[in-house]
Amino acid sequence: QQSRSIEALAHGEHFLEVYATATVGETELKSNVLSYTLVTYEAGNDTPIIASHFKETKVVQGAIISIDYIVYTPGADTSQVTLLKGTTTVSSLTVGKAVQYWNISENTLGTHEFTIKTGSVTKKFEIEVIESGIEVEAETDGLTLYLTSSGRSNSENSKEDWISGATVCSLTDFNFNTNGWVTTENRETVLRVTGDARVVIPYPLFSVDLNPKINGSTIEFEFETRNVANYDAVLVSCMSNNIGLQITSQKAILSSQKLSGESAVETQFKEEEKIRVAFVIESQKQNRLIKLYINGVMSGLAQYDADDIFVQGTPAYITIGSNEAGIDIYNIRRYNHALTTDQILRNYIADMTNITDKMEYYTRNNIYDAYNNIVYNEVAKRMPCLTITGPLPTYKGDKQKISCVYRHNSDSTRDFEFDEVSIDVQGTSSQFYPRKNYKLKFPQVYKLRDNSIPVKEFTFKADYMDSSHRHNTVEAELTNDMYKAVGILPPQEDNENVRMSIDGYICAIFHRETENDERTCLGAFNFNIDKGSNDAFGYNEDYPNCESWEFCNNTSGRCLFKEFWSPYYKLSDGSYVLVSLYDSATQELADETQYYKLQTEPTEPDEYITVEDYNKFPTDYLIDVASDFEARYPEAYEDNPDYTALSRLVEWVVSTENDIDKFKAEIEQYLSVPHTLAYYVIATSLGMADSMAKNMFMSTWDGMIWYPVFYDMDTCFGLNNEGEPKFNYDIEFKDNNVFNGASSTL
Repeated sequence: QQSRSIEALAHGEHFLEVYATATVGETELKSNVLSYTLVTYEAGNDTPIIASHFKETKVVQGAIISIDYIVYTPGADTSQVTLLKGTTTVSSLTVGKAVQYWNISENTLGTHEFTIKTGSVTKKFEIEVIESGIEVEAETDGLTLYLTSSGRSNSENSKEDWISGATVCSLTDFNFNTNGWVTTENRETVLRVTGDARVVIPYPLFSVDLNPKINGSTIEFEFETRNVANYDAVLVSCMSNNIGLQITSQKAILSSQKLSGESAVETQFKEEEKIRVAFVIESQKQNRLIKLYINGVMSGLAQYDADDIFVQGTPAYITIGSNEAGIDIYNIRRYNHALTTDQILRNYIADMTNITDKMEYYTRNNIYDAYNNIVYNEVAKRMPCLTITGPLPTYKGDKQKISCVYRHNSDSTRDFEFDEVSIDVQGTSSQFYPRKNYKLKFPQVYKLRDNSIPVKEFTFKADYMDSSHRHNTVEAELTNDMYKAVGILPPQEDNENVRMSIDGYICAIFHRETENDERTCLGAFNFNIDKGSNDAFGYNEDYPNCESWEFCNNTSGRCLFKEFWSPYYKLSDGSYVLVSLYDSATQELADETQYYKLQTEPTEPDEYITVEDYNKFPTDYLIDVASDFEARYPEAYEDNPDYTALSRLVEWVVSTENDIDKFKAEIEQYLSVPHTLAYYVIATSLGMADSMAKNMFMSTWDGMIWYPVFYDMDTCFGLNNEGEPKFNYDIEFKDNNVFNGASSTL
């Protein structure tokens, strides 16, 4: 252990650096440097001392400048400090002897002088703010309220003041120690509201004078909820008679007279994370839309009626605080008009203090020209792009011929150019959405990935009900891996690249009528293997008994395994009876006066059955079945379906509805138990509310043992089948109006 005595130093601030050097051969080595700032006091000298370890002289525009400092006044426990930018006083504080931090977010380019002053003693810092390359600033047009915590301190003499123009906030019951103006671990200053502390902002957002329907309105809150004891605790409110807005620990809600309660526009977020929520109300002269944004992304949307009301009878002020959860406030802005999506995003980026994150978000979203048009070349640098040249179909069945060019931004081996490509609208209900899905059939096979089976048919999913573009395609990847974990499917024994579910990744689609036209961006799509690409799923002639059927609805008796396949039920004596006259629960026939019994399954009218009943078989019966199940494979079944193998499965499940012992004893003769269990465990765990009947496929490779497989998994993680986030993570089959097909016997 080495020691070194330091001779008496003069009264004031001193710097000490400690390091070691060594010479090895002809090379001199130097250790890391330990730096210290020392404050030495000379007895009898009452001159205050200001010390700081801050040595930076250049910072990037928008980054937080965090100047650490200590002020020591001999003979006093506290010191009066003034912080100045140039000659302008930024803040006046009373500080103790502990280390203080002056956090500054400076966006103005050039050299700035920042001064810490106590008495006649000053310490100056000359800092050059250099250009970041990020050309984004917060919107100022129409800004009527701006409150920020940046640069504030509990040491301020005016710490209870929070003012924006003529709006003077009321801060009550703060201790300005564990709450108030607190510096986070990221060196950002927040207004921490905990316990009995409350903030009242005397700004009636929903008064007659500020009626959002007239000119529109935008209110932004940047915050973080913390130490949540009650997830329903209201932390921010401007609500009166169910009109207004609220923010709880996990939810943002906007209500009008008609859009309130369960109809209110809302979106969810995660506690303990910095969140920016923007409430936007368009005027009645626009599209009358209500939009909610989370971190610059639209996450809630509704259209209000022309006669809806946003004005509160007794206008409420904005209140902040709860005893059941804490909240950190960063920034609050209010505009007297509806900001555009681009303006909301720019505000979010402008307020970022982490320069790395700021540059990433800015670069990723800098894809527009001066006229707010999406630029193809900019998008092509960031993600794969497909350009379609030719007429687009407008409805399912409106097939067109196009040419297409595909460019992958990071793997040119994936590029292709095809002519004579068939394109059609994909989806039944989704064909009526403003953004449609497209099914493309290429003139030759294409491999989506290195380990993909080459196929010709692909679907480009707009995911109109899922703005994340992740539910369906990513869930397909997850369920495919989970199925493999419980046991490989029969065709995977021969080819490990066979999939249980679709596969794909995100790309952008641009369209033009001719090659001489400018490209128009249609949006982001998932480039997916189509469900009809049979080779990708192991449906081929290598398995002569292979079949795959899509369940087409959530309501029919057959799709719910509650109705026998044929209108006739075979009794134990070998005779047949109309199912309508047979109670499968009691296994008894109906009133014997209506005992229509046939010795053989009917092929022509018989004296025991009316002509009217007979005429329902087979014509109506076959039409009914076709609306329940669609043949996915073999292709020949599309025109001439053979339901023999599928009806065997349906009839057996129906027969076990009230006989669980029979179900347990015989299930292995009909279903792959591991995969059936996996299907239902996955579906319930991920809240797949629309996968219990419709969107389920039943596949077999030997005609005997069936495997339930997933398709179309948009409805999961709390979304209903209209794309609304309606369900919590703890939903169960028994819950009302949650799982479609919950009454299925299977």
